[in-house]
Amino acid sequence: MSRASDDPYDRDDSRYDDRRATATRHPDGYGSTGRVERHPSFLRTLLSLVLGLVAVLLMPLGLVTAWTAYAVTQTDAFVDTAAPLVQRAEVQRSIASDASAAVVQQLDLSSERLRQQVQAPVRQAVQTVVASDEFAQVWRSSLRQAHAQLVDELRRPATGSAADGLTVDLQVRVPALRERLASFGVDLPSDIAPTVQVPVLSASQADALRGPFQLLDAYGLWVPVVALGLAVLAVAVANRRRLTAGLLALGFAVGAALLAAALALARPLLVGAVADLVSAESTVRAFVDAAYGAAQDGIHLEIGVLLALCLLTWLVVAVTRPRRRRA
Repeated sequence: MSRASDDPYDRDDSRYDDRRATATRHPDGYGSTGRVERHPSFLRTLLSLVLGLVAVLLMPLGLVTAWTAYAVTQTDAFVDTAAPLVQRAEVQRSIASDASAAVVQQLDLSSERLRQQVQAPVRQAVQTVVASDEFAQVWRSSLRQAHAQLVDELRRPATGSAADGLTVDLQVRVPALRERLASFGVDLPSDIAPTVQVPVLSASQADALRGPFQLLDAYGLWVPVVALGLAVLAVAVANRRRLTAGLLALGFAVGAALLAAALALARPLLVGAVADLVSAESTVRAFVDAAYGAAQDGIHLEIGVLLALCLLTWLVVAVTRPRRRRA
């Protein structure tokens, strides 16, 4: 009569045969309940894929919001962007035209003929003042004061009353005008300095921007940080971290390149649309064009930094890639 073997190796072989028989009965991975048994690595791969896609899609938006939040909400950045506008010919012509009209209106002229005679020397004198370095400093200080007041107003909660618009008040002093008009027999005040108002945003437009401005001011700089955080999480939960890091870097690079191309192609369309929406003044169009140009340059700088990080990531992935051992 045969008896069971006491050898432990025989017992191990029998357990292995039982497991193989179970796998044979369910070769498609379905258990007795008919449900698919998901491996934890599949869930990690799916989570990494979702996090990576959100990060890649969010990064271009983050580059735009970060620079816009910096350039629009910070007075120093706004002044640095708008200060060079006074060197543009169309801006100087617009300011000189308004200032000349204000000067002529203040003069005590006896006839329309005399008014026409003094317009040319007044315009020439005002144009010289507007093109001077002293007026550039006046322009810069006026920009700072106007933007600081607007930002302070937009950061306050809505009270139902309309916000103050953005208007740059310029005081144009024309000290040499007295001597030029003396030959015409025109007596000027001792210190003539007409104030020219350069409207950029109306009160209703500024009030409509209150909500978006507050969102941009509070969260604009955090969008790219969130995108990077999601990318780090995607790599952390991935099964193949080197491959995931390389694919994320590739996605960021493609998104940055598409953003740069979109900025270049959309500039004339957006500048014209925004300028027509705000005002038909040439000064406002110059403001919008300068703001877009500064934003484009700033975002290009961010894109360069992002591409450098992508290149560094690819190098790290290539260097740390495991080597196959030769037999």
